[in-house]
Amino acid sequence: MVQFKGDTAAVIGAFIGIIIAIVFLASIATSIVGQTNTITTINETVTAPAVNASLALTGRDYVGSGVVHNATNGTLIPTVNFTFSDGLVNGAKTVLITTLDGASGYAGESINVSYEYGAEGYLADSGSRSIALLIIIFGALAAVIFTLVMFWKSESGKFLRGK
Repeated sequence: MVQFKGDTAAVIGAFIGIIIAIVFLASIATSIVGQTNTITTINETVTAPAVNASLALTGRDYVGSGVVHNATNGTLIPTVNFTFSDGLVNGAKTVLITTLDGASGYAGESINVSYEYGAEGYLADSGSRSIALLIIIFGALAAVIFTLVMFWKSESGKFLRGK
């Protein structure tokens, strides 16, 4: 079996460590981006529910203020006629729009809704989102430190250490 000495062992070890770190960081970062970013739906056309009834919309966690337009002529419908909220439909959290008493003329009509929501797994607490982003930063920092330590312990590291 071949035994690597000096810089070759350090380069191979650092290369393998960096590849592993990149693979893990990429999958972790993809998950964290989905948990910390919101999605905006613009002009989703739905049929307004009956008065005091709710309709499930796309999304899991309602985040931003909703806007409703008439689908036929595009006029803005006052927000006092509809409410957006979170709710459970068949055990799954979803975004709901409810038609209020003042919007009886819109029940059964096509409306365009625009709103912001968090996807499945969205971290609603700002502290959780901040800490989740730190996971990526500390993971990248750990990969850099690993590479520096591998280089420091190699033959080339003597140059830096002054030996």
